[in-house]
Order: sequence, then C-alpha cells, then structure tokens
Amino acid sequence: MSVFVIISILFVFIINYLSYIALLVVVTENGEPKGGVRGIFSRSFYFFIPFFWISALVTFATLGGFFLLFIPCILFSVWLSMSPFTLFSENCRGVSALVASWRYVKGYWFPVFWRFLFIGIIGLVIGFIVNAPNFITILKTGKELVKPETSLFGEIVFLFFNSFFIFPLSVIYSYLIYCSLKEIKVSAP
Repeated sequence: MSVFVIISILFVFIINYLSYIALLVVVTENGEPKGGVRGIFSRSFYFFIPFFWISALVTFATLGGFFLLFIPCILFSVWLSMSPFTLFSENCRGVSALVASWRYVKGYWFPVFWRFLFIGIIGLVIGFIVNAPNFITILKTGKELVKPETSLFGEIVFLFFNSFFIFPLSVIYSYLIYCSLKEIKVSAP
C-alpha cells in the first residue's frame, strides 16, 4: 500500500471519529449546541482523547468478558454502555465514566438489554429490507453470492439511510435510555 492510501484511510478514520464525537456533543446538549458547527467540532477536539480512552477501556473490559465466555461479554457491554454519555454529560473521565455507567445500569440490566435488543432488531430488519434482492437471489439459486448484486444506487441509499437516520437515531435512543436511568437513580432514595 502506498503512503497516500494509508494517510487517506487515517484521515477518513479521524474525520469519522470526530463526527461521531460531534454527534454525541449535540445529543448531550439536547440539540441546542453552542457556537454552531465550529463550536461543536472544537468541543469534539476537546473530548477526542478522553473519548478514545473510554472507548478503549470499554473495549478491553468487553473483550475480557468475551474471553471468560459469551455471557460476561454481553453483561459488560450493557453495564458499560452509558460510559460515553457520562463523559459528555457529567465530564466523568476514564474509569470513573465506566463506574458511573455501571451504577446507572445496576438493577436495570434487563430493561436496558431489551431496549438495545429492540433497536438492534429494527436495524436488522431495515438491513434485510435493503438487502432483500441479495437474499432473494440466494434463495432462488441456493448459492451464496460472491459479489453482492446491489446496485450502486442501492448502496448509496443504504449508506445514506444508515449514516443519517439509523446511526443518529440509535445514539439519540441510547441517550434517552441514559437520561431515564439517571432520572431514576437521582430520584431514588
């Protein structure tokens, strides 16, 4: 691979990562960001390293659970799922964000799990609908396709729909779960 390709991939990764952080900034500020797009991305730069560190800690904890067996992996992923929101809403960093997430989910693991499962199933159904031509071809021929026969237009529509509807909706949905858990924990004696 050429140096240009590696630099391009790294650049796209960083822009994508900053865009995800910017979406979290907007969502945690309840859709009323201060300073417009420039302000949002300046706060994204501010949260870049703390968010990367929290993401790494959650990944290591979840992988550690995966090596124990599959069930601990699911347990850890749900317990730690609120960590990004504790960073952006409460400015908890590092392990304290993970602990805050665990405290919010404690006692509500199954309701949180079912809500995440629900949004996941919706995403799978939409993905199945978009990729229906491939599944129909597989069912007719009985063979898997080596190269999907989705048209370029279909791929662009799927990418657009996923990037501008499904992904932001899932972040907003997760944030609303976080807000509900926070409200329950604050009002509990």
